[in-house]
Amino acid sequence: METRINKLLNFFQRLGKAVMTSIAVLTGAALDITAFFGVRHGYSFSAGLIDYLLNLNLAEKSVELLLVGIIIGIVYFIIFYFFNNKI
Repeated sequence: METRINKLLNFFQRLGKAVMTSIAVLTGAALDITAFFGVRHGYSFSAGLIDYLLNLNLAEKSVELLLVGIIIGIVYFIIFYFFNNKI
């Protein structure tokens, strides 16, 4: 009988390199997209919602940053859903 923790460990043992590579590629893609569109937004700690709201008055094209974040989030979900079903 396989428990949830065993499935998680098995996931990272089999697909760890692919997962880390996909994270690096997606991070680079997000940075390229934001640089291409001239989106500038600072963050101080976690680059989360609180940082987004605190730096909203200093940002350039902050709405576009939300759009890029939503699109990259959907791509992350699709890729990790595919990886999870590979086990």
